[in-house]
Amino acid sequence: MGYIEPWMDTIQEHPALHGLSHNKYKRNLIQEKDGEVFIACKKEIRVFNLLQWKRTFIGDTKASFKVLVNDRVDFEINELLINEQGRLLAIADRNHLVVSVIPLARPENQQLVCENFEIGSTYFSSSDIVKIMWHPFSATYSHLLVLVSSGILYMFDVSKDTHDPEQTFQLIEHFPRKGTMFGANLDEFETTAFTIGEYTNPNCGWTCITVYAMLKSGDIVSVSPVVPNNSNLPVEWLKATFDKVLLEWENESNVKQEIQYYWTHRWLNDLLEAARDGKPQVRPLQEMELARSAPWLIKPNSEFLTSFGGCSDILVLSTDLCPLVVLTYDSGELITGIVTELPKPIWKIEENQLELPPMLFVHESISLFKSQEPIPMILHHNPAIPDSVFVKSNRQVCQIQIQLKKYLNDPEKANQINSKSALCKIRRLVDTQKDYANGLCLIGSLALGPSFSCLSSKGSLIIDTVYNMYDEPEVSKSDLKVLTSVIKQKKPNIDDIPIATKLTTKSAPYPEFVTEKTVKDYTNGAEKTRENIQKLFDAYGDLREWAYSLEQEGKNHDTIIQTSKETLKRISASIECYRTKQKAISQKFEKQHQRMSTIIEILFDLTQLELSSAEISWINNLQHLWQTYSQVYLPKYKQYQARTDELKLELNILQPPPPEILGEKQIRDVKANLSLEYQELVELDELMKKLSMDVKVVETKIPLQ
Repeated sequence: MGYIEPWMDTIQEHPALHGLSHNKYKRNLIQEKDGEVFIACKKEIRVFNLLQWKRTFIGDTKASFKVLVNDRVDFEINELLINEQGRLLAIADRNHLVVSVIPLARPENQQLVCENFEIGSTYFSSSDIVKIMWHPFSATYSHLLVLVSSGILYMFDVSKDTHDPEQTFQLIEHFPRKGTMFGANLDEFETTAFTIGEYTNPNCGWTCITVYAMLKSGDIVSVSPVVPNNSNLPVEWLKATFDKVLLEWENESNVKQEIQYYWTHRWLNDLLEAARDGKPQVRPLQEMELARSAPWLIKPNSEFLTSFGGCSDILVLSTDLCPLVVLTYDSGELITGIVTELPKPIWKIEENQLELPPMLFVHESISLFKSQEPIPMILHHNPAIPDSVFVKSNRQVCQIQIQLKKYLNDPEKANQINSKSALCKIRRLVDTQKDYANGLCLIGSLALGPSFSCLSSKGSLIIDTVYNMYDEPEVSKSDLKVLTSVIKQKKPNIDDIPIATKLTTKSAPYPEFVTEKTVKDYTNGAEKTRENIQKLFDAYGDLREWAYSLEQEGKNHDTIIQTSKETLKRISASIECYRTKQKAISQKFEKQHQRMSTIIEILFDLTQLELSSAEISWINNLQHLWQTYSQVYLPKYKQYQARTDELKLELNILQPPPPEILGEKQIRDVKANLSLEYQELVELDELMKKLSMDVKVVETKIPLQ
């Protein structure tokens, strides 16, 4: 069990929390990064430091806070989201999105002036903003994903363009309209939430760059890969995925699938080459574009999912076996399940190529809250607190420990899973009763430890530690405390825990030289000796752990070497295959070249028997065209050129006669002569155009085989 620290228990006394009362429900009005907490209320955002408050509690400094000066926020804030770097703060409501650049320098006055940008103002007027999320693999930490209710996912690079998105994903516009296998009427579909799969290790596959979007009908849409143009994907993941694609490509016999593997292989190869140069960039494909309009549609295997009402949120966790999906619904239900197939990229797809969708098998359904009205349930997850997800409803916060993820990472335990296995443990953390829970953020920094903070609509803030619950019973609803964490405990007494076993001896008469001083000196020496022995044992344990780590590292190196050898063999075989294909193509082109050379050599000799009837006809047409050009077009063209030179000379040398000398008849004669000459030039120009068209027609009849 954890215990509440005094500085956490007195956080409500912080001056930044005074006057933050708000009587409306909001999605999330609190964010934390590296100890700095951002809290919003209506149109105002305040910033204070938890580490500073921790020092304040023990009397080192005075607590203070700052107010962000933001001239772009003229709306009531519904959601805050800080990026991984802690420099960009996204501020959103249903139809507005603003990004503030948090300055590094902090002035002494209370106001903190930021640079603010309105994002995509023309894209959110007709559809509501459903959810925003910073892309985890942005090289500049500046790519913001925005999902609107109409099923369009925008990716903005706020460091380059704040008006137009870098990429756009149509999630529900181009689904096949045949049949009812996808649940409700597709025309009534509406997106309600989205997420990006979790990245845990290089072997997690495409899940970590796959977007999963939840529809109101209960269906799930996934599209992959969703990567910024300026990305920073882990090199280990690129190498592992590259090798896996090569292996699958070698075992594939379907031509259409081979095309998919080719473009996937090419895309990964470009990323690997860019990563070796230290500047990973996604090169846009010119020949085939990513199929934005053809994502996977994942169908739940149970029709009762749609009876839960609208979906509130979705979270996808990566495991060694398959993606683990966590869903929450407005009816208060939480569902965990697994997807039958791993996500994969689709580079180009037609409607008749769509196959049956992968299935979402529901493993466990938990009723967290019961209410007659829809309850928004927002999911939160922090890699620093593994195997746990946190659910924030409009008035409560719960911690859900999902042991299913632990089972899916172990092949032996995965075989033991059945439909009756209850692998979720629930701990209800906070109940605000009549107030709204308007914010939840998870803290995973080393200085503060794994903890959470919850903000109520009246400005009350709770900070408490979190821990795993594998061996803990469920906490019933009657144990909840208003605006107080239910896992508070007193600090354990460390003095009661024995460091080592103390030796005892039987009583015996002491010799005369044993005095009180010698006994005291002996006791002190024995205590120091015991402490030194304890240190030696600790050092011995560290050495054993170090030796074990070296042994494991050596095994890993052997595995890597063996894998590299196998990969080199596959690459060598592929290179040999490519060389064979290249040789065959070269021989084919050599034959064609020899054929064309023969035709050129005997172009004007019709007695050669090697020519086909089509080739003889083409040569006759070419000879006739050449005679026409030499005897008709060329002389007229020379006359036209000579006459043009004469006219230019006359225009440059001769002065025009005075208007009064020429009579009307003379003027008419000059105009008539010029008109005739112009008509001849026009006819000659038409003949030249006809000659060009005849040449093109003959060229199209050249036999290449």
